[in-house]
Amino acid sequence: MSSLRRLRTLTPKTPMATPLGPEYFRPDWAFSRDNFLKEMDTIPLFMTKMPDDAEENPMLAALQSLAYDGTPEEVAENFKNQGNDAFKSSKSGYADAVRFYTQALATDCKDSKIMEACHANRAAVNLELRMSR
Repeated sequence: MSSLRRLRTLTPKTPMATPLGPEYFRPDWAFSRDNFLKEMDTIPLFMTKMPDDAEENPMLAALQSLAYDGTPEEVAENFKNQGNDAFKSSKSGYADAVRFYTQALATDCKDSKIMEACHANRAAVNLELRMSR
């Protein structure tokens, strides 16, 4: 007997009335299928835009405070890297890059190499912004 023929004899010819496995249970805390993206947008880690009540959201405030966690050199390096990433992403990220470099320069960083890089990078982004107008 061929394997295809044997498979046909082992599988039922009509669909089963009940699905196999346990009954489907959706917990109360689970996101609804219809509003999944809208509900994900309420979680700070997955937000695509800032909410109107950003000052009142404790989880968002906690995430924002992490940007300034560490030594001034680490904070400046972090902002510099974010500026670099924004600059590399596209022309739409140039304004963000300038903002990140400015935030790096506003720290009390004593590392002159980081500060020089931020000044030079901010100037380069500003030149690109003027050339693209």
